[in-house]
Amino acid sequence: MFHREVGLPPRQLLRVIRFERSCRLVRSTPRGAMTEVALNAGYFDHAHMLHEWHALAGCRPDEWLAEELLSVQAEAGAAP
Repeated sequence: MFHREVGLPPRQLLRVIRFERSCRLVRSTPRGAMTEVALNAGYFDHAHMLHEWHALAGCRPDEWLAEELLSVQAEAGAAP
């Protein structure tokens, strides 16, 4: 019933929520503190977080952040 109502089974929903939490933390935490990000996001360790990032985003958090920053800079440069 949960899967029908939400669109994901409970375990998969928790996985997505944890991933989204780690995205927010990656943006706001100094780059050298990825183990701290992993633990604060609810992962067992840094390796667990990297595995989930590869599975869900297809890249490491630092690669994603570099692309994110490039996108923000490109948008800022395009503003009139």
